Amino acid sequence: MITAHGAIPDKSLVKPKAGPGIPILPPLTRTQLMDGSPIEAAYTFAKRADRATLTKDYAKAVSLHVEASKKFAEAAELTQSREAAQTLNVLSRQHLARSRFLADLRNEPSIPSQVSPPSTSPGSSITEKGAVNHVRDDLGTSLAAARTPSDRLPGSSRPDEDPFHKFYAAVNNTFAKSFQVAAAKEAQKKDLATRSPSGSGGAGLPAVGNESFYVVPNSTSLTTEELIAENASLRQMINRSSVQLHAYETALRKQKDAIKNSLAQLRRELAARESARAREQEAELESLRAENDKLKIQIGRLKSRWDELKESARRNERKREDST
Repeated sequence: MITAHGAIPDKSLVKPKAGPGIPILPPLTRTQLMDGSPIEAAYTFAKRADRATLTKDYAKAVSLHVEASKKFAEAAELTQSREAAQTLNVLSRQHLARSRFLADLRNEPSIPSQVSPPSTSPGSSITEKGAVNHVRDDLGTSLAAARTPSDRLPGSSRPDEDPFHKFYAAVNNTFAKSFQVAAAKEAQKKDLATRSPSGSGGAGLPAVGNESFYVVPNSTSLTTEELIAENASLRQMINRSSVQLHAYETALRKQKDAIKNSLAQLRRELAARESARAREQEAELESLRAENDKLKIQIGRLKSRWDELKESARRNERKREDST
């Protein structure tokens, strides 16, 4: 598993796989991997590419993303950990996709960095930030999918069947939709302001037939109507979330009650079994006591009979001695 700082666990510090065009390297130590490893170079290229993207140097960002993709692919070849290799391959593909996206974005004639200063087109900067955030979201989603273990225990439920997972997904989807609606409205408002020749800042300008211009909005704050709409959507989302949470709590309470009832019934059954067993043992003990008393009476009778026989034998012996 790859950590946020590019650290590799001890299990991945093994001899690399041999393949076509790949030499067999000796086992690498942690110091060798961290000092001059491809993964460190890949993270360095990725940071430089992000800085280049923020400064709108798309040509440099494309080349840096390509180098980061190559370094991640090279790092994937140096480990025998399946999860680590899978994560590194995902990072390589993501950086390659970002380089392709930025290459298309670089060739787009409407990019403000090629036709005008960065501060003259707020709508296009929003589009670029949204594109970068979209690529980062795709990267996070792919990494989360790569971290998910492919082998599940038999009989275990899938994550999408978990009630908490459903609730969390519903909340995230609602938040995402509300934010997307607000962002779309803001972008549409700014687009209309840039295309409209009769804005607040152009009222006193002369009307020229072939002149094209746009009005820079004075403030980026939302209007009252947009705030009301956003508050209404958030209120609906909160109400829906509270209803779902109440339903989950009710289901959990019912499950707890069912478990308590089953435990109480089990206790009653065990108590009944114990009492029945105790009664059976008491009855058996009484029968054994009665039999023991009978045997004692028989032993007393036999003992008295034995004494009588011994006494008669003694008398006969005395008579026999007297006669002789």
